[in-house]
Amino acid sequence: MACFLEWLKNWSPLIAAIPGIIAAIGLLLTWKAIRESRRTRELQIFYTVFKDIKELEEKQSNYQTAEQKQAWNSLFFNTLEFFSFLINRKMVSDERISEFFKDSVKAWYEQLFWKNSSPKERDDPGIYPELKELYKKLRK
Repeated sequence: MACFLEWLKNWSPLIAAIPGIIAAIGLLLTWKAIRESRRTRELQIFYTVFKDIKELEEKQSNYQTAEQKQAWNSLFFNTLEFFSFLINRKMVSDERISEFFKDSVKAWYEQLFWKNSSPKERDDPGIYPELKELYKKLRK
């Protein structure tokens, strides 16, 4: 018994440090889980908006009247505006995502927005400012 107490006395600082080490490991794992959860949430939001854009893009040819086309333009451009907002305001923090969609954003802007928007929508800096800002950034 005396031998055990002697051994315990020599190792007591290490034994006392074990709960601290376990707590530090727990904090590290919690931080990683929170970071991964945030990243997953960002991607889910981004994916939902991208899916909406693709669905709207596919429906574009279904609209025949000027009123239907105007309604589609408004919905599509507002969805692009939100998509641009997510990127511009770093709501989706991974730069690789904006780089991945660079060509798509340029095509949507040049082929859909520029051709289907009114001169006022194109020229007024207060209308679709996020989309215009993102396009300027990606064009460089």
